[in-house]
Amino acid sequence: MRYKWTFVFVLGAGLSQSAIAAKYRLVVQPTEMQIARFDRGLRTVDDLGEGSVVRIVEGGEEVAKRGSFALSALNRGGVPFDLGPQHVTAKLADGTPVAIIPYEQLVREEKSKQKWRAFGMALAAGANSMAASDAGYTSGTVHYSGQTYGAYGTGFGGTATYSGYDSAAAQAAQANVNRENRENFARLREANNARMATLGNNLQTTTIDPGQVQSGMIVYELPKAAHASKDPIAITFIVRRGSEEHSFTTQLVPR
Repeated sequence: MRYKWTFVFVLGAGLSQSAIAAKYRLVVQPTEMQIARFDRGLRTVDDLGEGSVVRIVEGGEEVAKRGSFALSALNRGGVPFDLGPQHVTAKLADGTPVAIIPYEQLVREEKSKQKWRAFGMALAAGANSMAASDAGYTSGTVHYSGQTYGAYGTGFGGTATYSGYDSAAAQAAQANVNRENRENFARLREANNARMATLGNNLQTTTIDPGQVQSGMIVYELPKAAHASKDPIAITFIVRRGSEEHSFTTQLVPR
């Protein structure tokens, strides 16, 4: 039986972090028994098993503390099986484990970030409103001088201060700030929704029926010992389906 593989992957934005010095790109190194091709500049590697075919696609994004790649599995057997991040493991060449970050954790992290973004936005909105409330007040200093007239005319001068309140100006300023605050919060909601929607591209546990394919992104996190390495970092990713195992050799190559 021939299967037609059609994959559309959306590489999630924001998965790579820049909190460390070293930056890498993921390169997959196929074995002689694996099938390697290129798709829009990214290498895809298929590993064939008796009951399944697993494909990984090089991540196109810069890798720092975290990276990601696309994973797909075809059920070529006769019974359904489950596939999720818990079926993927990774390790460095010395055996140090590389964490696979599940979808649920990514969602929790994003929700926490959204709370802090909203807090920061609220502080900015409050500061803007306070500034607008002072917009109606005016004050200043003027200097004056003159000359008296008559037989004994003399010059005079001095300094005076003034203050006032323009309620119309204050209302206009407050209205502008309220509009800007509403627009800023609307943009923040849109950005938050977009980030949460992007997380939906990550692999979640799914039952794959015979002849069907399931795809999704896998996010991994490098151990701290590897953060500052200037040499290529070898990582082996293993996808297990029951007793069947698909192994992929990769390298993080410094940019």
